[in-house]
Amino acid sequence: MVSLPLPQPFKGIYVFYFMFKLPLQIASLLVYYLPTSLRPMPQWKLRTCVAASFLRSFFDYIEITGDQGAKLPTREKAKDRLALVQPGEAELYSGILASPTIKPAPLIGLWDPNATAQPTADKHRVVLHFPGGGFTYAYDPYESSQGVSQIMKHMRGYRTLFAQNRLATVPNGRFPAAIQDALTFYNHVLRSGVEPQDIVLLGDSAGGNLVMALLRYLETSHKLPLPGAAMLWSPWVNITEDVPRQYAGSRNLGVDYVTTSVLQVGAQKYIPEGGITTDIAPFLSPLQYPFKTNIPIFVHAGTAEVFYDEVQRFVDAMSEIEGNRVKFHPTEFAPHDILLSHALVGFTEQAEVAMKDAADYLHLVST
Repeated sequence: MVSLPLPQPFKGIYVFYFMFKLPLQIASLLVYYLPTSLRPMPQWKLRTCVAASFLRSFFDYIEITGDQGAKLPTREKAKDRLALVQPGEAELYSGILASPTIKPAPLIGLWDPNATAQPTADKHRVVLHFPGGGFTYAYDPYESSQGVSQIMKHMRGYRTLFAQNRLATVPNGRFPAAIQDALTFYNHVLRSGVEPQDIVLLGDSAGGNLVMALLRYLETSHKLPLPGAAMLWSPWVNITEDVPRQYAGSRNLGVDYVTTSVLQVGAQKYIPEGGITTDIAPFLSPLQYPFKTNIPIFVHAGTAEVFYDEVQRFVDAMSEIEGNRVKFHPTEFAPHDILLSHALVGFTEQAEVAMKDAADYLHLVST
């Protein structure tokens, strides 16, 4: 059972307590983890151990306070980097996306720091990035765009659009809102004049689940042409109604900074109120429902993360389908989602190596 966020004034007291104890916690961990024998993984640097512990506490904080993260970018701050995205025509959203209560909505995205204007029809290439956050938390798009851009130097000629879908914690934010939003962003990039083969779908963690759901919809609905490729970083490939039992035997539980409680919150908020039905299940669990796709997929996961075993099985299941092209790049001892967390956990070099591998495999290096 997931606990509800604290109401005021208890929330305010907890926030004060968290901010007060944080520096003391970090200081004590710097001493505690000095012996390698006490570290979650002996191969981890001291920095990684402290960062993972901090992130675990941070996710606990999110769960307890109900913090939804960063606010959407504004015109005053984002200037030319802002992307105002309108829904497509009603017939674009069919099948499981044609919800009687949850409708497509206007959205806001942010172009990467190196992009000063939206693309036009002159052969621009675009990476459409759907960030993680367990469907309940929005990362700061400015900080995230800086971190992701740092390791995308091998993809010359591509500009990244950071797409924030509706959170499952807001009204009408449950499934299929996020998939509607992914389709809206993809349609927006196509309508701006970018050729479909010049678009790469990128998703990390819950965003990886979203990319696979969008790809499944495109493959089955034939509403829009397929993109050129997809990249999944630490994708959440198996959303179920009983997360604690699902990961109870995970060898990395207690090592990785992702906890079952925060995953359970995300799953319960995102899954429709009526539960997982047979038509919805494939869009929640590509692990259990692999499918044929005509575009190449690059998949990354760290061997120290809770998702690792499921991601590996997902890659195997997709690869077994004739004609599918799937490349798996595991990073030894890496925790969850080094696409976003690389600077904090000390895995920037490994993230850059993985991104270069992705660019080479997907033929995304532009001269």
